Amino acid sequence: MKNIFLSPCHLRKDLLENTNFDCGEQSLNDWLCLRSYKNELKGASRTYLVLTEKKEIAAYCCLSSYSIFHSETKSSIKRNMPNPIPAIMLGRLAVDNKFKGQGLGKSLLKFVIAKAQRASLIHGVVGVISQPLSDNVRDFYIGYGFESLRKDSDKLIYLFYKN
Repeated sequence: MKNIFLSPCHLRKDLLENTNFDCGEQSLNDWLCLRSYKNELKGASRTYLVLTEKKEIAAYCCLSSYSIFHSETKSSIKRNMPNPIPAIMLGRLAVDNKFKGQGLGKSLLKFVIAKAQRASLIHGVVGVISQPLSDNVRDFYIGYGFESLRKDSDKLIYLFYKN
């Protein structure tokens, strides 16, 4: 039977109750269960969940404000920009192991980029930053248009404008 996923929704405390979310990376599992709601209440980040019809968490992502200092990036990005440069941080993006291979990561990343682009119309941001946990994740982001902030940086950026 094919899983049906609902559109990403904003985190609510009741959705975290009794979750068995497991993406295979313990730090991402723990953050969702132990930190996401606290960060939400403090205004430090915003978390979005992809749920199944049964309200099971299939995937999530977390967004927050970020600033890129000129020293962190290559000249083509910092040219004619303030210091620091405003951006949005994609702090976490994870898919539960039970739902991998169904396009959720790609779909959620597209959601993040669209949401960040809409936010950029309200307050200026140049793009979305990510700091992948592994080479496989890095390759995933690069496949969707992210590029290195700087040659020796582990951070990537999806720019809303192209140089």
